[in-house]
Amino acid sequence: MADATYRVTDTDGREIQAGDQVTSFRGETAIFVRVTRGTEYNGTARVSVRWPDGFEHDYYD
Repeated sequence: MADATYRVTDTDGREIQAGDQVTSFRGETAIFVRVTRGTEYNGTARVSVRWPDGFEHDYYD
């Protein structure tokens, strides 16, 4: 079975790709890494970002 492909957008509707800089609701910047789970599980997606210190963490959309 092929991996699913997801389209990730910012609040303005612009598409975000792996490696793009994103900003948290606190104003902190990180690098978008990937979608770790799509909305098909429970309607909520999960994405992974890498912080400037190298720490990678998953967050719900």
